Amino acid sequence: MRRSSVLCGLMAMTVLATQAGARPQPIVFPRDARMVPLSQPTVDTMAVSPDGKLVALGWGNIPGGNIELASVKTGRGPGVLLNYSPSITRGTPTAMVFSPDSTRLAVGDSGGRILIWDVTKTGTELLCIEFQYERGGSWTFPGIRTIAYSADGKSLVGVLRDGVVKRWNAATGKSLKTFSLGVGNHVNPVALDKAGKLAVSGHENGTVHLWNVETGSLTKSWHLAKGTTVRSLAFAPDGKKFVIGLENVPVPQRPLIRLLGATPEQVSQTVVVDTKTGERLCELPVLFTNAQFGPSGKYLATCEYSGPVKIWDIATSRSVQTIAKEQSGCLQLIPSSDGTLLFARGSRWMAWNIQTGAQVWPR
Repeated sequence: MRRSSVLCGLMAMTVLATQAGARPQPIVFPRDARMVPLSQPTVDTMAVSPDGKLVALGWGNIPGGNIELASVKTGRGPGVLLNYSPSITRGTPTAMVFSPDSTRLAVGDSGGRILIWDVTKTGTELLCIEFQYERGGSWTFPGIRTIAYSADGKSLVGVLRDGVVKRWNAATGKSLKTFSLGVGNHVNPVALDKAGKLAVSGHENGTVHLWNVETGSLTKSWHLAKGTTVRSLAFAPDGKKFVIGLENVPVPQRPLIRLLGATPEQVSQTVVVDTKTGERLCELPVLFTNAQFGPSGKYLATCEYSGPVKIWDIATSRSVQTIAKEQSGCLQLIPSSDGTLLFARGSRWMAWNIQTGAQVWPR
């Protein structure tokens, strides 16, 4: 198998280099800017800028697919800012992340590309990184599962659908590190920490692995009871703990966690683990589609597509807020950087005030 990282758009790289020292100008949302549609088909991916000003929404199930930006304050945007048409991509958007300074948006797609856009101007494409490898005489383009910037914004990490992890120079696209998460059986969920230094992966053989992304080394492993499925994973913002969503946990074997008042033969459970020591910090009696820690790492927001969105206090293992009490349709949650808002995407995009539970968008 021969792997290569291919750069496209050499002129775009020149633009990035020449604009690196320029002071970014924010996008101006005119008063008559339209409301970003809330009734579009399912939102496939979403990101919120670290400065709390922009939310990026990605649709892949409408003709061509597109990326739209909206103001967090007003919910309005300039329309289709990034046209994700088949002429420039081989797939549809699957993962997005803003740079730490909120000036760039990296978009990964199902065709193995990561496109980096300037969101301080007019959505200019700065860089295109393409990952491909040859297998059986033909080229394969694995889709992008998740991406993250380093804390300084100088490197970008991407996890591919086949479990390969790549780290690139975010300005030039030069490959810095490549390794595989394929220890044991097939890789299921994968999560990157906010700084792009750590990765945690769940596997079909009932193991959870913790990785050092910079070195590509496996640092810790947790072995679960036979039949237990790792459904979801997420890091706290500081990377000091992460949450594991477990499914089909056999009660008699009590793997990794002590089940809370479990009476069925099999239950679903959530556990928060200390990244450094591997010790259990907290257990929650909830199964989630997606979970995210708040900025302080003291609370955890969870969602289930067919159930409510809940806020949990890590210290007490208790639910302190229930949002969208009926079927939420949520697939992904993102708390704002100041911890006041909770964004969600799924059958539509939504936002709530975390303290009051009041829905902010759509109004």
